[in-house]
Amino acid sequence: MLTTVDTIGRQDCGKPHRSPNAAQPPGEPPHPRVEPDPAPGREPAERSPAIRLLIVDDHPFVRQGLELLFGTVPGVEVVGLAADGLEAVELAISLAPEVVLMDIGMPGLDGIEATRRMTAANPELAVIILTGYTDSRRLDQALQAGARCCLFKHGGDTEVIDTVLRAAGGRR
Repeated sequence: MLTTVDTIGRQDCGKPHRSPNAAQPPGEPPHPRVEPDPAPGREPAERSPAIRLLIVDDHPFVRQGLELLFGTVPGVEVVGLAADGLEAVELAISLAPEVVLMDIGMPGLDGIEATRRMTAANPELAVIILTGYTDSRRLDQALQAGARCCLFKHGGDTEVIDTVLRAAGGRR
């Protein structure tokens, strides 16, 4: 499970804390449940537009894995992939995502400074730090830069999906 770091007064965009070694609760689906299409002849309920997601990580395997994961989640559209902070800032301006999954440690412009620049330009942008760092000083810096919360990479897919959905205001 991904572990949410204390958000120090910010919006809680993660599930209650669970040990990274804790088993997934029985009956919990691998990702959010999809509502079935309405019966023939009935109008589907009005759906909100897809949540626009930007994925930022210097490791291609991580970027591609997250893109594949979110490709299975109805109501989420991956609008861009960035390999470093500078590219992420440029894409955040041009693509207007609602949520950014951001790594901290990247060459060039790191995730903390990229978060600072993005949230200065768009305070409504929900940046979620997804990191392998456990250094509380770096995590605090990310939160002070404007990140909504921090998740650790050593977890599973359900929590990161739920966190993205919550960060976008719970809509799908």
